[in-house]
Amino acid sequence: MKTVLYGLNGATDICLREMGHDHEIVLVTTTGAPAYQGRDVLNLENLAQLNFDEIEQVIICSMFVNEITASLLSIGFPIQRVYFHDMQDWVVNRCADKINNVVHKDDVLYAFFDLACSVATFDVVFFAVAAEVERKLQKKKHIHFFIVPGASCNPDWVSIQTIHTPADTRWRIDHIITPIFNMIEATIGISSLAFREETLNALSSGTSIFPSHFSPDKHDHQVLVPEIKPYVEQGHSLICLKPQEEAKRLVDSFLSDKLGDRELVVVTLREYAQQGQRNSKYDVWADFIKALDQRAYMPVLVRDTYKSTTPLPPEFEDVVDFPMASIDLNVRVALYEKAFTNIGTATGPAVLPNFVADTSYVTFVPDFKDAPTSNYESCRRAEMIPYEEVFFRGNENQLVVWDAPTTELIMKSFKKICENKSTS
Repeated sequence: MKTVLYGLNGATDICLREMGHDHEIVLVTTTGAPAYQGRDVLNLENLAQLNFDEIEQVIICSMFVNEITASLLSIGFPIQRVYFHDMQDWVVNRCADKINNVVHKDDVLYAFFDLACSVATFDVVFFAVAAEVERKLQKKKHIHFFIVPGASCNPDWVSIQTIHTPADTRWRIDHIITPIFNMIEATIGISSLAFREETLNALSSGTSIFPSHFSPDKHDHQVLVPEIKPYVEQGHSLICLKPQEEAKRLVDSFLSDKLGDRELVVVTLREYAQQGQRNSKYDVWADFIKALDQRAYMPVLVRDTYKSTTPLPPEFEDVVDFPMASIDLNVRVALYEKAFTNIGTATGPAVLPNFVADTSYVTFVPDFKDAPTSNYESCRRAEMIPYEEVFFRGNENQLVVWDAPTTELIMKSFKKICENKSTS
């Protein structure tokens, strides 16, 4: 039986060396070539004239695997006997085992996150969760997320850039919105559009969309906390964020020589420039970390993204911090998932563990009356009732403490988590 090596390069040389004299080798390129290492080189037309029953396999030694596979199929060679040399891992793979799945448009839910009515913050998680629940309800296999800008081709359209600058919005799209969409396993695509009218191709007849009333000429389809409450009342699970495997590997690698037999306790700080009264008080959190039994628990600090490359405050001398978790959202969620518990002052990322399986947290929510988005009245409007657990929590080890954190209160809440876990 013959083995065809299709292409001439370093991979061909490796195959020739490994096969030695045990194989009858035929060299082929699409257009043919001069003799190579003393062997004749056929072209595709010559290959087509051979008896395929006498060819055990064709190994593609080229980066142009798709093109060459298509050429082989065009001459009637069966794909079950077509292989390619993986030039990254230096292994031979069967093409039939690596074919990309066919996607049917009817299997896709198209979800439109509209920056004309939504802000590029961690509130996007409520949109992502709602879209995933809708996907399941509509029995779709995939979600294609569209990030829709305020910009339009229509001169009569009005959309004001608020809160964040265009550059900051772009950063947030790349580092908050897109990673959250990628943590939905059903995500098949994420498209960040240049202008609103680019949505029209996806809004063709028969397309399933979310929100159901989305239109590029409307502003009224924001999805926030109240919009997910009906799903909870109907008994639908909101656990749908899953960090990517590479992020988990990076977390395990970071902890491998530090954690040992101890439990991981992740402390997330808020250190943001806006509404500074909401920021974490370093001395309070440093005292909590010092009070932990370091033989049983390993505290790891996750700083605010915008502070992650600056030196640690002196209060946290000798505390382990993990800057990568501040910058890479998948790594942050993988760390939260790994932790015995996560603990911190209310901040954007604090909402993420609610939607990650078996993840624990304690979040402190004071009543900042001078912060319009963080007082208890704004919480009530968002269906989060002060002094009650949030309706969307994923398990009993997720606690909201409606008070400002003090070292004593932090430790008391931490002990409650320990008690919960010891009896579960």
